[in-house]
Amino acid sequence: MSVSASIDLRVIQSNTGNPVAPVHALEILMDHGWSLQHDGYVYYLPLGHDDPFDCITEMMSIKSLLEILRIKEAQSELIVVSLTWENTNIGGSLFLYDANKALHDNIDTPIGFSLDKNRKKLIRNDSLEMTDVNWYLEKLLPTFNGDNTFVEHFTYNEHR
Repeated sequence: MSVSASIDLRVIQSNTGNPVAPVHALEILMDHGWSLQHDGYVYYLPLGHDDPFDCITEMMSIKSLLEILRIKEAQSELIVVSLTWENTNIGGSLFLYDANKALHDNIDTPIGFSLDKNRKKLIRNDSLEMTDVNWYLEKLLPTFNGDNTFVEHFTYNEHR
């Protein structure tokens, strides 16, 4: 059975109340244990693309990837990257929307995290398997509660 699980966040700057810029949000995540690079490869949505199904995998330095992502941010393009937690290989696809574009498109949570990479699960018995959402929340929420940012709200969705 296929499962789709995601956490959507609205992270704002404490001093202004404005949403955190996409690349800044990514940098905060990277400073707190999340990794973009997997054996030298990165997975991302290239410049000029807004369809998340157009993501590619390339060998690239983090510095080069961040340069591309800053250009995407300046052009209000959707940013999609793959993240994993430390050395666990558990993570997913991070969707970062430009705050103004998100507001225009009625997207209340400009940070979306699809838990699609080795999803951490709770298994209660053979017929009940669900995402260990607390594992993810423990690694995401404290990350944004500091550094002049805080999580204004979040939602978790799981569909079978």
